[in-house]
Amino acid sequence: MTGPSSPPDPEPGGHAEGDRATEGATESTTDAAIAAVEGELSTLFNRVRDAMRSAAERLHPDLSTAGYRTLATLERRGPMHSGALAELLETDKSSISRQISALDRLGLLQRSPDPDDGRATILSVPPETAERMRAIRSSRQALMHEELRRWDAGDVELFAVLLRRITALDMRGATTEPSPGQSGAGAAPTA
Repeated sequence: MTGPSSPPDPEPGGHAEGDRATEGATESTTDAAIAAVEGELSTLFNRVRDAMRSAAERLHPDLSTAGYRTLATLERRGPMHSGALAELLETDKSSISRQISALDRLGLLQRSPDPDDGRATILSVPPETAERMRAIRSSRQALMHEELRRWDAGDVELFAVLLRRITALDMRGATTEPSPGQSGAGAAPTA
């Protein structure tokens, strides 16, 4: 027998009614927070894409965002063959070939014969292009540093930790179709 101050008897399965309500509220709160994170990430991705588009236009008015990404990878990683570049960018060789041709036409890419294999070509960023890219990146970084310096140091450190956790996710297998046992509402968005 239960008195007025006694907790309700657990239902079959071991959960009291109050526990289920709390779990439901927690899940609902968590789902809302996850939806907010997804919305903010979407906004961030759009802003990063816009910043890359702007950087590409500053480097050359006819440079595509994909071309800028290709150049940025070469500038950061150093000279390499097109196959290695395709691997780093996780794209196929035909896409890289088109990017290389476009970058070459714009005068933003340097091709050199591979000293170990006369049939192969080493791709690199010419010094003047690399210098302009560093200046563009530096102005963008200055804005970010200026904003983050206003934050509490602990918040900046936490932000870095949380970003590492997000960037560690492998979204390549994401799909709009729910996996078995997953409801449609929880399906991962297409990347």
